[in-house]
Amino acid sequence: MAVRRYLVLATIFGLVGGVLTQEDWAAQLRGEMDPARIEEFLRILTEKPHMAGTQGGYELAEYVRQTWEDQGLDSARIAPYDVLLSYPHPDSPSYVALLDESGNEMFRSSVAGEPQLDVDPPFNISGVPPPFAAYSPSGVVEGNLVYVNYARTSDFDLLKSRGISVEGKIAIARYGKTSRGRKLRRAQDRGAIGMIVYSDPKEVVGTGSGKTKKYPDGWYAPGTAVQRGHYLYGVGEGEPLTPGYPATDYAYRIDQSDSDQLPTIPVHVIGYTDAMELLRHMGGPLVPSSWQGLLDIDYRFGPEMEGPASKVRLDVNVETEVRTVHNVVGIIRGREEPDRYVILGNHRDAWTFGGVDPNSGTACLLEITRVLGEMMRRGWRPRRTLMFVSWDAEEHGMHGSYEWIEEFGKIMSDRAVAYLNVDNAVRDDYTLRARATPSLKPLLKEAAKMVPWPTSTQDGNTLYEVWSKRSPQTSASDSPPKISLPAGASDYVPFVRRVGVPILDLAMVHRYTITYPNFPLYHTTYETFHLQKTYIDPHFKFHRLMSQLWGEVALSLAESWILPIDVSEYAGTVQEMYNWLDNWYRDKFEGSAISLDALQSAVANFTQAAMMIEDELSSMENNTDPLVARMYNDQLMQMERAFIDPQGILYQKFYRHTILSSGLWDTETFPALGDAVRRMGSDWTDPGKEDKLKEVKQELSIITFFIQSAANILAKPASTVF
Repeated sequence: MAVRRYLVLATIFGLVGGVLTQEDWAAQLRGEMDPARIEEFLRILTEKPHMAGTQGGYELAEYVRQTWEDQGLDSARIAPYDVLLSYPHPDSPSYVALLDESGNEMFRSSVAGEPQLDVDPPFNISGVPPPFAAYSPSGVVEGNLVYVNYARTSDFDLLKSRGISVEGKIAIARYGKTSRGRKLRRAQDRGAIGMIVYSDPKEVVGTGSGKTKKYPDGWYAPGTAVQRGHYLYGVGEGEPLTPGYPATDYAYRIDQSDSDQLPTIPVHVIGYTDAMELLRHMGGPLVPSSWQGLLDIDYRFGPEMEGPASKVRLDVNVETEVRTVHNVVGIIRGREEPDRYVILGNHRDAWTFGGVDPNSGTACLLEITRVLGEMMRRGWRPRRTLMFVSWDAEEHGMHGSYEWIEEFGKIMSDRAVAYLNVDNAVRDDYTLRARATPSLKPLLKEAAKMVPWPTSTQDGNTLYEVWSKRSPQTSASDSPPKISLPAGASDYVPFVRRVGVPILDLAMVHRYTITYPNFPLYHTTYETFHLQKTYIDPHFKFHRLMSQLWGEVALSLAESWILPIDVSEYAGTVQEMYNWLDNWYRDKFEGSAISLDALQSAVANFTQAAMMIEDELSSMENNTDPLVARMYNDQLMQMERAFIDPQGILYQKFYRHTILSSGLWDTETFPALGDAVRRMGSDWTDPGKEDKLKEVKQELSIITFFIQSAANILAKPASTVF
């Protein structure tokens, strides 16, 4: 409905040699995206490492700022923050060693990182830091190994059922299925003295020829490749020493010992070649088939060691210090509504070169601003302000975006229309992976219909057709494409979970996203321009596609007379969450004398309010009163904000979105209520669960209130709401 309104109510603006409509300018934006320029941007962005808080990181921030000035944006400035960052010790690299019964080293993991490769175009790894686990405390521990699979809660539960404990042991886990910080926290809470994390070939190696060979002969990871990353345990706090407040130069900082985000046991990361040397010396029972990777060994639980091996030494040397990071903010002022912001952003910092994450996205962003700058020279200016942000320190925990939202959150809550995020613009060329708040899903689908697919395929001629075919929402032949709700961790998180700004997060991905959820060389030294140019998108056609899609969505939000925010789609999502709860737990609620009637009524009211405002907007075809449009647009914008609980959701006070925050458990219903229900377990009649039952009642009341609040936002002003 909202997208149809956009097509009907598109306004006429910007006269240069004739009347150009919104569709005309959008066509120019799509048509002028240049793959060669995107390639050159990416080459420059990936010339050398640029980890947050380093000289290389600052120099790249200045490059982005200067580029935006040269392209003709109205302004471009650097926004600094002083945040706690983590780096490997420059003189004492971390390692893992296998010891014999006499304490002598039988084996030591690589300390130099991935070896230099002779490829064309070349890259120089001399400035790349060795593999390390960011925010790990330093320390030396020795003990036996326990294999914990992916280190999920269910994995530790299985270990417990087998009588195997990690207490006093060193846990070894493979990457995948859950975040690094949660892996470490679970091991830490169960008494482990340290942890080792590696990438198993099951997650990073393919078979066959051509692209499926190991780097540098293909896309997959050699045994020397090591995934870097941070090991903070966070639930939305932002930077560790200034939780809830911006890390400005005058900010009060808590002691590191008082930060619950920072781990207390050492952790180190290694490649699978080194991991095999450790795992093949482990004893104990064989693991179940679901725990087995693809190394040519018997995967065993431990903690016994076999052969001459006696135990493992984990020697970690990692430093933390407060350093300055640099967001870059560019502005194109809106002509009619300069106080309404459509924000495009992605992070710029990388653990190494960032050939995919994040600079494929940054290269696309710079091409979008280049074309918009050219359009401005021809007389175009958007109705609403376009804001472009290059975030810093995302890899260390989304510090750049969190601190910015903590400083400007009140302004964003009042003025931001949407935030559109693209980091890994092109991981591969198979299909689109999209996350979105429900209200932006229809707009994204319509935008995808305007973008041509750049290669010949039987699956269709447009992005929408190919996306629908390769990533269908259902098994039906005419299924629309799948768009997930916001999840994961990137710079869109503080926008939606802190202040209720609608978001999109987009990436071109590969066919095997279940097996390889990111891509095999993710966060390794080999994530280079060479990787992108040789194996992923040699002609940068799909970078152009992503630039076209990103720009199309942004222009629609910046120019439409009535914002293309679809409240009926949102109501449908809320209804689905209620249906899931009702289908799976109604018997439990009724058995505990808890009624779902009020929640059901609030959902119905929200649905009815969404239908009514959509009907009203459909009758506005001939209404050109800007104050009336502003009134409706404010209601559409504030609908998302209505779900924000300033007190935060249960056990996650810094996540405030009662619909779209992530729960502590994966559920398909309202996050805090879903968590409370999961804590009850299968027996709701247990008298010992009285406190947990109170939580269920409280969360049921809270979510009912916020859904009804959203319904009230959509009601007619000064109506019977009051």
